[in-house]
Amino acid sequence: MAIFRVGPEKQLQSARSNRDRLAVRLADAETAVIASKTSAQKLALDGDDTGLDKAEAAGRAARDRHATIAAALAAAEQHLAVLENAQVEAADRKVRRETAAAIEQLATEYEQAIGPYAAAAAVLADLSTRSSLLIFESRGLEAFFQSSKIEVAAAVEVVAASLRAHAASVVRGEAAAAMPIPEQPYVAPVLVKPVTRRLFSLRPVSWTDHDGQLRVAQRWNDVDLPLACADRAIAANACVEMDNAARTTKTLRQWPGHPNPANCFNLDGDAAVKADAVDEQPREPDEVHSAFQPLDRGQPYQLRVAR
Repeated sequence: MAIFRVGPEKQLQSARSNRDRLAVRLADAETAVIASKTSAQKLALDGDDTGLDKAEAAGRAARDRHATIAAALAAAEQHLAVLENAQVEAADRKVRRETAAAIEQLATEYEQAIGPYAAAAAVLADLSTRSSLLIFESRGLEAFFQSSKIEVAAAVEVVAASLRAHAASVVRGEAAAAMPIPEQPYVAPVLVKPVTRRLFSLRPVSWTDHDGQLRVAQRWNDVDLPLACADRAIAANACVEMDNAARTTKTLRQWPGHPNPANCFNLDGDAAVKADAVDEQPREPDEVHSAFQPLDRGQPYQLRVAR
């Protein structure tokens, strides 16, 4: 009876379960075929003909069972493929019907909107005609509204007919099933600026920033540290606050150099330690070519300006 009809989802679930069950049985059948063949070979080596007859009979039965289950599994997979294709086609037909209905609604709204527009256009055409008798600037509106009373209505009829033709092509499968999604305006991603604390370094320091990059800074520099690293730097006296007396014009003018990360005070982790040596990397003296000879220019001349 119709009230006991199994739905498509139940049929698909049952077909998948049957396919999986047959796959497990096929694996067991393959194991049984291998076992029967191994047993028959052992009995042949032992010379037990009576046992060999039984093993060969069991082997033929195992091979027959394997072939039967393999054929059943192939049929189950074919049936499952038919059900899955039917489900895909049913979902596609549903989407196409919904899309066609939405397009029909769009065409209907087009036709319904032309009435109020035509009435407003007629009023504006009359006003523009009367105004054009007084001022020249109204003649452009007069021409526009006079033509729009006829042309817009005719254009709406063409558009509505084209929409309904497109809806029919969607149902027939000749056009895309789903309604197109309007292009969304670009929304710039919100960049979250990491929270840092600015300190003044008293020694070379190294730390890992919010992006996972190793950063280094020489002593007597303003550094922006993550909050946890800033707390460790203050506790270890590796850095001080910006208003500390150590931050003077003299210290800020010092050559910063290029610190070696291996010799910097490490601000990562609770066990922040400093290497034994500190690589200050002072600026190297300028190289002097071996052929250079200093020139003795004598005493400088005093420039005097005539008055």
